[in-house]
Amino acid sequence: MRTLRTPSSGGRAVAAALTIRTAQSYLSRMSSVVDHWWPRMNPAPSPSMLGRRYFHGTPREAWAKQIAKNGIRPPSETVVKATKRGQMMPVVGRVYVTPHLSEAQIYALGANFAGTSLPASVWKDDGRYGFVFVVPGSALLDVDPDEDSIGEAMYYAFNVGNERLVNEHSGPLAAIASDPEFAARLTAFAARVLTPKQKRDIKDGHYPAWASGGKRALKAMSDGMKLDLIERGAHVAHGGILVPSEMWRLDKTRSSELEKDGSNFFDIAEQVRGSR
Repeated sequence: MRTLRTPSSGGRAVAAALTIRTAQSYLSRMSSVVDHWWPRMNPAPSPSMLGRRYFHGTPREAWAKQIAKNGIRPPSETVVKATKRGQMMPVVGRVYVTPHLSEAQIYALGANFAGTSLPASVWKDDGRYGFVFVVPGSALLDVDPDEDSIGEAMYYAFNVGNERLVNEHSGPLAAIASDPEFAARLTAFAARVLTPKQKRDIKDGHYPAWASGGKRALKAMSDGMKLDLIERGAHVAHGGILVPSEMWRLDKTRSSELEKDGSNFFDIAEQVRGSR
């Protein structure tokens, strides 16, 4: 215990303050140790999540081969920092999957070109083929809503009644704008945990703010709200490795044949591993 001797009557107060500060510092260090050896588990998936299929897209064959060999693995902290994506950096220790095939299709193409021709200049660096992996919901163990999805959900909650802005970003969570009760809960939660600037930027539709605000909100979010957002269509940030059950190869030169909603993806792509 640290104390500070002083002739003034305030000596005891100073000593108490230093003692508290020392205790807080110790608890902070111990929390880091506990988190390292006993990582905090996020909520387990609900029964309905276990019955779904989830998707993960990648635009490069070399990356796809690594996934086929080792599973979808969380990047290390060094790799995450090396991406230099600022507010858009992924969370260390988590891998990202989505219940929306349309989203994985975009990642496989390397751009949102479904329904239009993808110029060779766009795919020449990544290669002609993109890949989509299918993960059974039964493989999920430790789930969070994707931080971008949390920001997107707050965007719709903030803009209830503003049809123009809601339609401007018609994503998978747009139905939140039509659910005033849930939107009010989410807005009240966001008001407690976000900075005023984050709230303004999220409401205005700034994607980096969706990610940074989502990360901040996630730290204070209850398990119930996390699962609720995933049930409503949020992408999933999973803790730990996921082993896909299927692997599909997409010829990017056929992007014009794809429906934007991914409904004909399996008719266009070629299955190279697993069985449907």
